[in-house]
Amino acid sequence: ASLLAFAAWRSGAGALASVAVDRALAANPTYSLAQLIDRALREGLPPSVLDGWPDQGFPTTP
Repeated sequence: ASLLAFAAWRSGAGALASVAVDRALAANPTYSLAQLIDRALREGLPPSVLDGWPDQGFPTTP
């Protein structure tokens, strides 16, 4: 449910993101990804805050 919430938020489907994050938190209230998405939704952060992240210079392999 957290991944659905994230994908929905990034695509601009805030209502779906909200329902999905509620389900994720109902299943596990301490799951940090769900808490983070929930906070982003409650604070009204636009998905564009993640545009360009990670930047191209960020290593993606260990």
